[in-house]
Amino acid sequence: MSDTIAAPVAKRLESLDFVRGCALFGILLMNINGMGLGPAYDNPTIAGGATGINLWTWMFFNVGFEGTQRALFSMLFGAGVILLSSRLEASDRKDAADIFFRRNLWLIVFGLVNAWLFLWVGDILYYYGITALFLYAFRKLAGRTLLAIGIGSLLLGAAWSAIDARRLVNLHDRAQAASSIAAHARTPEQKKAIETWEEKRHAGPPPPVYAQMRKANTASYWSALQARSEIIKHFQSWNLYRYFFDIFGMMMLGIPKISAM
Repeated sequence: MSDTIAAPVAKRLESLDFVRGCALFGILLMNINGMGLGPAYDNPTIAGGATGINLWTWMFFNVGFEGTQRALFSMLFGAGVILLSSRLEASDRKDAADIFFRRNLWLIVFGLVNAWLFLWVGDILYYYGITALFLYAFRKLAGRTLLAIGIGSLLLGAAWSAIDARRLVNLHDRAQAASSIAAHARTPEQKKAIETWEEKRHAGPPPPVYAQMRKANTASYWSALQARSEIIKHFQSWNLYRYFFDIFGMMMLGIPKISAM
C-alpha cells in the first residue's frame, strides 16, 4: 500500500457556483433566439419578430442579458483559473502547469466539437480555452496590477469598437454622397459604397437570403454543416481575434477578487 495520503478534495465555493449558474441561465436565454432564429439574434425584423410582444421580448433580453451575462461568466472563469492553479501549487503538485494547460486544451477540443459536430456557431468554449492559455503567466501578479491590465485590455477593445463605429459613419457618408449622383455617372467605388452600406444597415441577410439559409439548415445535417461552415470559421478565427481583449479583460478582472480570498 502506498504511503502517499491523498489530499482531501477542495471545498467548492458555493457562492461562485450559484453566480455561475445564474450567468449560464442568462446566456441560455440569449442563445435560445440564436439557436432558433439565427440572424434574428441581432435584428428581430429578419424573422418577423418586430411587433408586439415579440419585439418587447427581444428588447428586454437584449438590453438586460446581451453581453452582461457573458461578461459575468468571463469574470468567473478568471476566478476559476486562479482557484485551480493556486490549489494545485499549494499542494506542491509538480505538474500544476501541465494540468492547467491540459484542461484548457481539452476545453478547446470541446469547443471545436460543439461548433463543428453539433453545429453551434455561438460556442464560447473555444474562445475561453484559448484565452485561458494566456492567463497562466499573470496569475501571481498583485491585485492592482491585474485590475490595471484588465481595464487596459477592455479599453483596447473599446477603442477598436470606436474605430469600427467611425468607419461605419464614414461609409454612411460616402454612400449618401454617392446616392446624390445619377446612377449612370457613379464610379465603381461609389457603387461599392452604396452596396456595402445597404448590407450593413440591414444588420443581417435580406428575406430571400434568409429563406435560403433556413432551407439549407433544415434540409439535412450535411446541408446544415455546409451552410454554417463559413460562419463557424469566421467565428473561430476573426471573431476570436477581434474580441480577444474583451474576453481577456473580463477574465483578468475576475482574478484579483478571488486571489484576495
